[in-house]
Amino acid sequence: MKRYLQVITAIVLLSCVVFGCGAKNHGAKEYGEMQENHPATKTYRDGMWTIRYNCWTDDYAHNIIFYLSADVHKDMTKKDMLDIMDYYEFTKHAQWDMAGNYVGERDSDYTCYAAFYRGDTDEVIKKIKYHNGEEAEVLEEDKYFFASPESHSSQDEIGEDGLYGPLP
Repeated sequence: MKRYLQVITAIVLLSCVVFGCGAKNHGAKEYGEMQENHPATKTYRDGMWTIRYNCWTDDYAHNIIFYLSADVHKDMTKKDMLDIMDYYEFTKHAQWDMAGNYVGERDSDYTCYAAFYRGDTDEVIKKIKYHNGEEAEVLEEDKYFFASPESHSSQDEIGEDGLYGPLP
């Protein structure tokens, strides 16, 4: 009987190790595919825009604020700009379980203040406030949250590929 319990315990532990590792890889793979297939990734790779400045604050409980400015190199629609803001909500607002699996968005607020500039000039094309998945009205007190044209991030702050950091 004791030998029987040892064999079952060994099988259960081996299954946990094998399937646990597979689940983690599946979560990262799914997240990576979602990043790769996001509309903002396509417009970025098509050379429509690059990051000029990005910075974010996160209190890990209730609120993420993301500040972004982008240089627009080709004609972009407002939807293209909102897709960029959605992309950063997806990547900065992601929630992971203890095994490292992507489980969706965190249960907190996400606000993005984005300024879009014509090429590498200081000419503003559009400023958009984005809150919890939707464009929000820009209030008078919000004007201080948009990055100034002089703000530029270093390549280290942006990431090697210019769009997002490494996959989890």
